[in-house]
Amino acid sequence: MNLPAQNVFIRNPHLYIRKQNNSAELTNYEMANLRGRAGRLLKDYIGRAFVLDESEFIDTEGYEQLELFEDVTKELPTGYAQKFEEYKEPIGDVLDKNIAVDPTMQKYGYIISYIRQSVLKYGSESKRRMQDVGIKLTQKQVAAIIHKLEEISVPKEICYKNRYWDPIVLDTIYKTYNGSIPNTPMERNARSRLDDVLRYLRDTYETASMYNKYIPKQYKDGNKRSIMISLGLKWAKGDALNDILSGSWYEGDEGEEHIDDTIELLQNTISYGLPLLLKPIYDMKNPDSCFLTCMQLGAFDQLTRCMIEMGIPRETALFLFKKIFAGNDLKDIKNGLEIEKIVRNRIKESYYGLPYWIRVQVDFLI
Repeated sequence: MNLPAQNVFIRNPHLYIRKQNNSAELTNYEMANLRGRAGRLLKDYIGRAFVLDESEFIDTEGYEQLELFEDVTKELPTGYAQKFEEYKEPIGDVLDKNIAVDPTMQKYGYIISYIRQSVLKYGSESKRRMQDVGIKLTQKQVAAIIHKLEEISVPKEICYKNRYWDPIVLDTIYKTYNGSIPNTPMERNARSRLDDVLRYLRDTYETASMYNKYIPKQYKDGNKRSIMISLGLKWAKGDALNDILSGSWYEGDEGEEHIDDTIELLQNTISYGLPLLLKPIYDMKNPDSCFLTCMQLGAFDQLTRCMIEMGIPRETALFLFKKIFAGNDLKDIKNGLEIEKIVRNRIKESYYGLPYWIRVQVDFLI
């Protein structure tokens, strides 16, 4: 199947299930073409093909391709029943004492967050809903949770928007975080403000478990944490990947490994983990800020962000902005559909003047 993939594993060139005298095999050209499936153009920076040594399989059972894998059926548990029963006592104790989810509850804290979010949203009706996913609480327990959640100050709407967070943890943030947050990645003090809010989330006991969840171990402290923040702001401002990956750090024998590490950090932490970690504070302090969107998409300019949201790869969108949109002023245009219309029309007008591989990436808009 011709599907997008970062990695392709090739065991052998055979095109048969059962070997016969006239069985076909891939040609050298077809093997090269198959390797070309690894990595999506302008989406994955690196694609890899792994070709296994076929001679290692000759003496193994099933080499003739009669059967590559056993037909194994595995039943996967659904819902929370198994984990809830396993940790029923500590979960009940935490709920009774109204304790916030903390780093010591790594194996079952998410169930407590789910219970409190369900009770907050559905009240007494939550008992039946939770039973459907394997969480069995008494009506008395549910009533006690309802009573305790009435004491929190954080608006319910913020809890609903951050459903993977324990409402008591959100209440702690609401009551204790008094710092500033960057409104855009272009602000002069954006770096120090981002550093302050991340430091708060790391050092506050109630929020530490979520910080640990979304920030990889090697980037939690020290110099690497500083690198993550700087890289995140470059990405959010719209620095091209080619510029981000320039410099001696990405050269030499270890350069390829450093490129891989940076790409992984951009994809998994900066574009995904950091926005999820910071979202509750932005919902509380400045819900209209574009900062998290810039970090998710990797662009600051409104036109560039619109192009990325339309499906144009980030690097192509950055190129198009400089090539055909530079100087456009959209301050008076608030409607996203109007901006999208401007993007489509300008790309159509400039289409045949664009490089071939850029045209390939925007064909779906023409």
